[in-house]
Amino acid sequence: MNARNKSVIQAPYTVEQLMSLLSDVCDGQNMFSHQDFVYWCEKYTLFHYKYEMDESQWLADLESEERAHFAKAFLVAKDVPAKWQHYLMQQFSFQDLKDQPLQDILIPQAYFVQWLTELYSYDHVN
Repeated sequence: MNARNKSVIQAPYTVEQLMSLLSDVCDGQNMFSHQDFVYWCEKYTLFHYKYEMDESQWLADLESEERAHFAKAFLVAKDVPAKWQHYLMQQFSFQDLKDQPLQDILIPQAYFVQWLTELYSYDHVN
């Protein structure tokens, strides 16, 4: 087991932290598993539950210059577990998933680049 599998992400649920974690993965500097990142993103969306509870607030923030980056980060954080689950279902059989620790599974690097690009494009436009 490598050091990456021993670290759980303990970081605040902020846009800046989401961008930092994505940068770490893109740069190959992450000391956490992709599964740990998925769990962190799930907690991020729970922490920012107001968007889940009120879609109109999310849409309003998405159109606001001041709050668009928060709304976009929420969307990215929601996409992470969805892509993780889709990847697992497409790439592994049920038996494979039972036999292999999820901590060892890596989703494609392109996903992380896409998420980070989405955040930076919003961050720099607004």
